[in-house]
Order: sequence, then C-alpha cells, then structure tokens
Amino acid sequence: MNKKVGFLVLLLLSTLFTALAQEGSAASPDFSDKQLEQYHKFIEHKSLDSAYRFLNANKSNSVDYYLCWKDLAFNYWAKGDLSNSTSIAFWLKRKTALFDNPNELYPQLHHLIGNIYFTQNQLDSAIANYKKTIHYRENYTHIHDTALLDTYQNISQVYSFASDSSNAFYYLEKAKDILYLQSNNLLQIASIYGRYGDSYLRLGYYKLAENSFKEAIELLDSSKLEHQLELSQFYMQ
Repeated sequence: MNKKVGFLVLLLLSTLFTALAQEGSAASPDFSDKQLEQYHKFIEHKSLDSAYRFLNANKSNSVDYYLCWKDLAFNYWAKGDLSNSTSIAFWLKRKTALFDNPNELYPQLHHLIGNIYFTQNQLDSAIANYKKTIHYRENYTHIHDTALLDTYQNISQVYSFASDSSNAFYYLEKAKDILYLQSNNLLQIASIYGRYGDSYLRLGYYKLAENSFKEAIELLDSSKLEHQLELSQFYMQ
C-alpha cells in the first residue's frame, strides 16, 4: 500500500470513528418524565408529525423512548397511514435486541406488526407476529398476562377471516380464561362476545351469532362514550 492510499484509509477511518462517536453521544441514556409528557401532549392533540420531529430531536437509548416510537407507529396505523407506521415498526425491529428480557418493546411491537399485516390482508404474516407476542408474554411475563387479551382476540379474528374456525375459537377461549381476572372489564368481555358472533357469522351459524351479539350489546352502556364505538360495531353486523 503506498503512502497516499494509506493516508486516505487512515483519514476515512478517523472520519468514521468521529461520526460514530458523535452519533452515540447524541443519544441520552434516559427519556425523562418531562419528555414523555411532552410527547403525549402531541399525541393527545393528534399532532403525529410534531411527535415524530420531537422524538427525532430528543434521541435516547431507553426502552421508554422506543416505546414512544412504537406508540407513534400505532397512531399512524390507526390513522390509516401505513407508510409511516410500517417504516417506524420495521426500524424498531432492529432495536428490540438492545434490551434484556422481559421488556415491553418486543411484544408490543410484534402485536403492532401483526395489525399492519392484518390490515394488508397478509394473514399468515399477521398470525406469525401475533404468535411472537403470545410466545413472549406466556414465557417472560405470565400465561394469563392481561395484555394478551387484545392479541388473542386479534389472532382469533385473523383465523376467522382465514376460515379456520378451530383456531379462531381456541384463541377466543384463551381470551375468556384471562377475563376471569378482569370480571369488571365489561368492554373487553363484550368485545370477546362480539368476536364469537363474528366467527359464528362467518361459519353460517346465524342463531349463535345473533345470541353472541345480543350478549355483547347487553353488557354495554350507550351512555358511556367508550362503549358507544363498540356498540356501533355490533349494530353494523
């Protein structure tokens, strides 16, 4: 190697090391309560792009920071913005290895990715990601972790769409098992009855579907705002 090439190599390595050092120093180890509060204000006001810029400007290596990114991806997905939700979610997949188990980033992220695939009608990929969440929570938190309720219900609906009644009802039964720990959570109980109704409807068991929807509706109170959306879903069936 001649001297000129050697000098260029050393210059390149020096530049890279400097850039990496600067990148590392730009990220704070913690994401403060004040920063969390500011992020949630942006979300509360539906200012998703402002939340995006805020997180980008306040880098951190904490799990709370990445959970905010996951939450932002969820809000983009709920808004119907699959481009932003997908790009953030798949960027976050590379961050899950940064943290010891158990942590909330891995299961919440794969639940969201399952939602994204379900929205795109990629049922096998949705199931695979929901199963990652289920396996993680059953092994690292608790087999009856109440956070599994939504995942069990979602994966049962995917199986229902795929005309796999056996697995659809299997995961609904697992959701019902957890509900014994949340007997006062009427919204979740009604949601599960609604999923039963949806599955029965797809199978052509119309009387069973009707009974399930009725049970769900009877549990809900139309005077409560949080129940109104669930009721509207049932009346549309």
